[in-house]
Amino acid sequence: MYWGDAVREKLVINDVHLGVQRAAGTTPSSAAELRAYLQKSLRQMFHDNQDKDIIINGDLFDDFIVPMSDLLEFFRTACIWLDKSDESARLVLGAGNHDLSKDSSRLSSFETVGRILESQYPDQVHLVLEPTMLFDGVYMIPHLANQDLFNLALTKIPLAASVVLLHCNYDNGFAAQQDHSLNLSKDEAQKILHKVGGTIVIGHEHQGRVLLKSGVVVTGNQWPSSIRDCLGNDDDRKHAYYIAANGRLSKIQTWSAAHNYDEVTWDIGKIATKAKFIRVVGTAKAEQASDVIARVSKLRSQSDAFIVSNAVEIEGVQDISEVMSSVEATKQFDVLKFLLEQLEPEQATVVKRLMEERV
Repeated sequence: MYWGDAVREKLVINDVHLGVQRAAGTTPSSAAELRAYLQKSLRQMFHDNQDKDIIINGDLFDDFIVPMSDLLEFFRTACIWLDKSDESARLVLGAGNHDLSKDSSRLSSFETVGRILESQYPDQVHLVLEPTMLFDGVYMIPHLANQDLFNLALTKIPLAASVVLLHCNYDNGFAAQQDHSLNLSKDEAQKILHKVGGTIVIGHEHQGRVLLKSGVVVTGNQWPSSIRDCLGNDDDRKHAYYIAANGRLSKIQTWSAAHNYDEVTWDIGKIATKAKFIRVVGTAKAEQASDVIARVSKLRSQSDAFIVSNAVEIEGVQDISEVMSSVEATKQFDVLKFLLEQLEPEQATVVKRLMEERV
């Protein structure tokens, strides 16, 4: 569907990952609260942009199939927005790598809700699964089945495109082999900019950045769903972008690390933080490993945070963060056995002795 000349501004968001099922750093209740937080944030964004067109540039959902409750919650959000907007409002649902299966043999949650919305609002909703000119100057290449198809699509970007929307990695040579994802090289980006000018707007990567003299804008996601999402953002903030009628981009802040993300040292006294994303840091000796795990578990159970991750460095253990992903995982995982396997024999002896003394 091509909507021709549209004077409304367009809001671009991406990588919302509705329905995300986080295990690491969560409890069952905090994982559910994280999913609710993402739904609520998206609904508020829709509500605040009743006078704009909305473009979702990939990864609306976290997986090929998400719980029906998450699908229906988004459907409700979209319907409320469409019903309250005037008939000129447009909703674009562009496919991301998480939205589609690798073999496309089954209908995904994303395609399901997209097709239902298209059938109910045929003049307002567009499900984008193939390269498409959406509006005058705004061209989208959604996630495609493989890198070869993506490279071919890049060569066919029309000259009339002043804004090119992609869902891929930027200049990452390993991207095509990982996570069912695609890659735009720096050379290809320069060719596109030389051909059509304008701006390349990229979803998929969760940390925002601006490159090639503002010719490439990696938007980053708008709300974190992991500790990693909280790290590496420009000025510790996340943004959504508007596309004006003349093709120019502007941004609005959607999230800030201030008051929302915190790092705390595991061995301090009382931990007082209201952050929703907490990273526990510091160093500990091998014989303190069980104390670290107990401390992080207690913080998870008592905190209102969505995620409390364990980034404490333990002598002799390569990655303590994988020892225990949640309180529930601890019940099914032999933490002591894992630790003993990672330690030198003399260190393992010390830990065994300490545990026997506690018993």
